Amino acid sequence: MNLAQPIQLSISIPTAPSHPRINKMTDIKNNVHLISDLMVALESPDTVLVTFTTKAGTQRVMGCTRNLTVVPEELRDDINTPKLNHESIIAVYDFQNSGWRSFRKDAVTKFEVAK
Repeated sequence: MNLAQPIQLSISIPTAPSHPRINKMTDIKNNVHLISDLMVALESPDTVLVTFTTKAGTQRVMGCTRNLTVVPEELRDDINTPKLNHESIIAVYDFQNSGWRSFRKDAVTKFEVAK
């Protein structure tokens, strides 16, 4: 072994898997406007179709509302549970599952009001 020769090392650094929410998230300014518009739409009596990325990385479309006049009376108080009141999530009444569900604000990709 010649000590004067440099040693060549090959190091492979694994990269973290990409996260769908990060890859698909629009810039923060646009997302703030999207969420602001969504919150207004959710207070209407119409069904809002929200498309978001789940924790598992799949796209989901949920027909939902935050308008308590269209939520069954016995479920209206459930929106006040601590689990559903966090600044990074939006709690909604999911019409398909007949109950309260939530999704992360940064996971929302689009929404539309169903007439």
